[in-house]
Amino acid sequence: MSDPDNWSPVQKQSIAVYNQEFQYKFSPKWQASLSTSIRYQNKYDEEAPYEPKDPSYRWEVRYYGRLYRKQQLGHFAMNYSFRPEFRTFYSPGWIPAAMPVELRFRLKAQTSLPINKSKTNFIVSGNEVLTAIDEYSVAPPTDHPHNWSAYHFTEDRFSVFFRHVFAKSDVVLDLGLMEQFKAGGHFDPVSYLSFDLLFQNPFSKN
Repeated sequence: MSDPDNWSPVQKQSIAVYNQEFQYKFSPKWQASLSTSIRYQNKYDEEAPYEPKDPSYRWEVRYYGRLYRKQQLGHFAMNYSFRPEFRTFYSPGWIPAAMPVELRFRLKAQTSLPINKSKTNFIVSGNEVLTAIDEYSVAPPTDHPHNWSAYHFTEDRFSVFFRHVFAKSDVVLDLGLMEQFKAGGHFDPVSYLSFDLLFQNPFSKN
């Protein structure tokens, strides 16, 4: 990740993620998935010189589901998804963080438009709204060691990218940009450059 005054995209390692997702298709239009994710995330100050915080990283274990619906509107392929998440956070040594739990809800709409006759090139755009309820640990003495926040908006993510599907293999290339608008903070909006190379069904005989 970069700093506001230094756009080097490889200056600071941000996050390492491992996901395991199981997906089931009910019909051509509906499918659902259940997933587990473990994340190692570095943390940096939001004021110059943007040095690592103390502690400098945290662990996150996330459990989530996702419900998809697909729809064709003329040349536009629409995809709608709802994703509830149960997020748990830990400081180094796997000690529960000051905000140990978050319930987050993500609602996304995405559209894909082919831009050539062979339908190997696409423009894909999407918008995702995220809301949450957070649990906070309260230092003793107190009769209520855990407090919950009000249900609130956390961020909005708008993305546009180019997709190329290689015709003779199950490989997809994505290049694009995501703008994230958060509620408060010094990094609003935050820009993400995206480069994805996706290998689909790598062990399939077909």
